[in-house]
Amino acid sequence: MASITEISPTDRRIQFTDGEGKRRTIYFGKTPKKALDSILVHVEALNAAKINSQPVRRETAVWLEDVSAKVKGKLVKADLIEAEESKSNMTLNDLLEEYFKRPDVKESSRKVWGNARLSLFGFFKPDRLLTSITPADAKDFERWLTTPASRTMRYDGVEKGKPLAFNTRRKRCQVIRQFFEEAVQREYIPSNPFQKIKGSLIKNPIRQQFVSREETTRLLEVCSNSQWRLLVALARYGALRCPSESHALTWGDIDWEKKRIRVPSPKTADTGKPFREIPIFPELAPYLEAAFDECPVGETRCLWGMGDTNPGTHLRRLVVKAGLTRWPKILHQLRASRATELATEFPAHVATAWCGHSKEIAEKHYWTVTEKDFEKALGEEKGNAKSNAPTPENATQKATMQPSATIRDVPTSDLQPFQDEEVRRQVAEKCEHSYECFSGRNRT
Repeated sequence: MASITEISPTDRRIQFTDGEGKRRTIYFGKTPKKALDSILVHVEALNAAKINSQPVRRETAVWLEDVSAKVKGKLVKADLIEAEESKSNMTLNDLLEEYFKRPDVKESSRKVWGNARLSLFGFFKPDRLLTSITPADAKDFERWLTTPASRTMRYDGVEKGKPLAFNTRRKRCQVIRQFFEEAVQREYIPSNPFQKIKGSLIKNPIRQQFVSREETTRLLEVCSNSQWRLLVALARYGALRCPSESHALTWGDIDWEKKRIRVPSPKTADTGKPFREIPIFPELAPYLEAAFDECPVGETRCLWGMGDTNPGTHLRRLVVKAGLTRWPKILHQLRASRATELATEFPAHVATAWCGHSKEIAEKHYWTVTEKDFEKALGEEKGNAKSNAPTPENATQKATMQPSATIRDVPTSDLQPFQDEEVRRQVAEKCEHSYECFSGRNRT
């Protein structure tokens, strides 16, 4: 027979005697007593089946299928059931192969997952058992990401031996934590070893740069054809996400009569916003019209000549060709620069609606302080200083109009009209003395 022992409301246990006469204890902490009553029945059934070498009764077998991995682990530890070999032998590669088969994700998400998988396989072996990965291993992996060895891919212009950027490391950890959370839900492992590894992204001002219109013009001038010029214009003057929105844009999305563009937005499609409308901004219109004039007959895509490749690599070369200092995340900075401009010209709800993000996201990842903001502030200060600064002319005027401290201290009621010649002479002498002190003539 098994029994429930309650040491305290937060320390409840089930005790039973096994076939060898050994007293066994299963600790359940603060599990509610009603739930323990149900567990107790199945513990007794499991113990009786093992002692008598009989199969487990049907009700208990069904219960075992639905019980949590945590409770199963306790039963395994109490030697009441065998550990499930198929799940305990699950490897890291097995988990990722299964996870990547999900049908509910976009291809761009799979690419992000692929980068995280490369990092995982760079530190852990693909055949590493999931159950052998501990929170300490997860912490070691996080530290490894800060080393140059974690950079599994090389990009044009990336300094050799440079580790991954801070937010890149955070994003990798965030994705990997999702991998292991899936393993927990499928009861391959009892807990997530990456649970306490931080994965939230933070704003990095160093990697933010406002691309001025002068710089944009220089970049447009070195573009080889109307397709590249339109891509730059869509990002910089239309605030489109590139390549997900720019490459999905068709001529059917352009309303020339109303001067509006219906922007397809795969990123926000899952939230019920597959499209958004923006104006055909005057800065964007010439590049849109030029691409339309050169478009082959029957072609529906606006960027028909771009293909499916990432344009970032070629754009980095164009930035260098234009004689500009290369900035990180070129396409994102072009879009962010337009988002900043719109926020200064229109109300926040209009600017964010046209850009397709919330105000919170804009403040965190898009809006930035520009040189024009500094010039505006300094220009206003200069104007105020010019109007308020003392000059020799108004200093003389103020000195002759205002009496000295001695005269000002006299109550107004005691000041009579200066009709007496002697009084006027004394006031004039004191005013002259005040001006000389102000101008520094009598300083010692």
